[in-house]
Amino acid sequence: WTWTFTLPVLVLSYPWLDREHPDRLGEQLRRIVPILSALLASAREVGGEHQTVGVAWDYACLPQKPYATDGEHERFKRGLSAINRWYSHPHTIVLLCTGALPTGTAYRSVRPYEARGWCRFE
Repeated sequence: WTWTFTLPVLVLSYPWLDREHPDRLGEQLRRIVPILSALLASAREVGGEHQTVGVAWDYACLPQKPYATDGEHERFKRGLSAINRWYSHPHTIVLLCTGALPTGTAYRSVRPYEARGWCRFE
């Protein structure tokens, strides 16, 4: 990891393509994998073969509806209230996924990144 004073954590800011799932066909993930691979390779050059990079990806990091338990719902609320800390932390890397949205599938949420309130908040 060659960036001085940077945590090996990548925080993603991206548009959800559907209300229920941000990337049900994995199209955005396929675009991000090369970036994750490059960051991991960079980290291992400096830190050795066991070095890793954390990824803060809201959908995977926070419990999603329908919540299995009341505890999951509480964890979601606590996590959501603090998620901005990852985006604003001075030592994390934030990847803004502002490219063209995937096409060819009937996604329900097709507004571009710049037109979304949540993405602007992040």
